Amino acid sequence: MPTTLRWLPQGRSGQDSRLTSAERQAIERRSVSVASAFFSAQGWKVQNVGTREPFDLLLKRGNERLHVEVKGTTSAGHDAILTRAEVEKQRKYYPANALVVVHSIHLDRAGDAPVATGGTLHCTSPWKIADEELSVISYAYRTALGRDEGAEVQSSLEVLKKGPRLASPALQSSAVAQ
Repeated sequence: MPTTLRWLPQGRSGQDSRLTSAERQAIERRSVSVASAFFSAQGWKVQNVGTREPFDLLLKRGNERLHVEVKGTTSAGHDAILTRAEVEKQRKYYPANALVVVHSIHLDRAGDAPVATGGTLHCTSPWKIADEELSVISYAYRTALGRDEGAEVQSSLEVLKKGPRLASPALQSSAVAQ
């Protein structure tokens, strides 16, 4: 699926993160629709593969193939959130790849379901992802529980069934004393 752009502080123009699920889906449908129409008009056979691949559209025209990542946003689209898998796949497919940003999408929230319309398409192809253009926005951190093989870890299922318990007797006694 295409991803919507994250919200950035005022003065920045990136992806929308303060959206409901229904709003994100409306923007995603609109951005894929605009991108598909753009490539179809150029003679490409467009296949939406976003539910099974780490990119959104697979284009075919004769012997040519193009792997397209689509990003949609209500903002100006200056920044896009990419997953690690998206970056790795697009680097693998270079130069037979593209980044399409459909920006300035209008989102109408007046009805029961949000409706996305409009948008301006910007296409970069081939899309060479340079390290200096990427910024780390999150990390996975392994806690002491994950590093210490001897630590007693209580599963979420155990917590639901039996209630929480503390891992070490020292902690248990200090919790009882409180």
